[in-house]
Amino acid sequence: MPPKAIRLVVPTRLPTRADGSRLEVLSASSISLLYRCPELWRRRYMERVKDPATERMHMGSSVDAAITGYYRAALVGHQATEKEVLDWFNTSWQEREAQITFTRDPGAARECARRALLSYIEDVASTVKPRAVQRTLSARLAPDLDWAVTGVLDLETQDGQVIDIKTGSRHRDQAEAERGLQPGIYLWLRMVEGDPACGFAFHSLRVPTGGPRSTPGVKVVPATWDPKRVLTAPVRMAAAARLITGLARQFGPTGPWPYADPGTWQCAPEACPAWGTCPAGAGPA
Repeated sequence: MPPKAIRLVVPTRLPTRADGSRLEVLSASSISLLYRCPELWRRRYMERVKDPATERMHMGSSVDAAITGYYRAALVGHQATEKEVLDWFNTSWQEREAQITFTRDPGAARECARRALLSYIEDVASTVKPRAVQRTLSARLAPDLDWAVTGVLDLETQDGQVIDIKTGSRHRDQAEAERGLQPGIYLWLRMVEGDPACGFAFHSLRVPTGGPRSTPGVKVVPATWDPKRVLTAPVRMAAAARLITGLARQFGPTGPWPYADPGTWQCAPEACPAWGTCPAGAGPA
């Protein structure tokens, strides 16, 4: 017997924020945060509290700026040199370095990120033929909704793949590429656009947490998604919208909303930027 079709119940509007403006956009990263910790999501998207950038975020954004520059040059037929790549990296690093509280020597952190970047350019980027870089796509689950889902696709290749570039202390694994929320949403956006992608891949850069002699790693994690798997993405987006609407109705935009499971690695001072001021993190003032 074929599976029964389901009817998605989706709120027409998302709730208003604490300042009275209306929430109009969801993304893969915001939905992932919602499931991880509703209270941190509320703080970030309903009260618009801007958390300070961490050392790890700073390293990732500097690497991303250089990789984006490399691929943008390739789009116009220019093979970027190592000096150009490092210039893009250094410019991004210097722009934000003074705002970062480092947990180790800033020079050692910079060197680790620099070597991961050069490994990626040499081992992976030089073999990729880009079609588009940092392209923003947006779509609605239904025409009459007052909100949309958006995604910024790091890289789209000439052979039809969507690639997301991740920089962190660990590699992305196969399960994340094959079943993750972000790949599903990105592939759904391409499907709605009328140009389905043939597959998805993480380009994973592992930046070591040790000293400058620690070895960085670069890994390509590909995945093939059939259309039925891609269509699980709108189901999850609809569920996230219902959850947001229900929590806002019950607790209001100033909360608090439910907290993360304290046994997970995300609910810890090293992982959560709101830990120090969270009653369920560092404790009540």
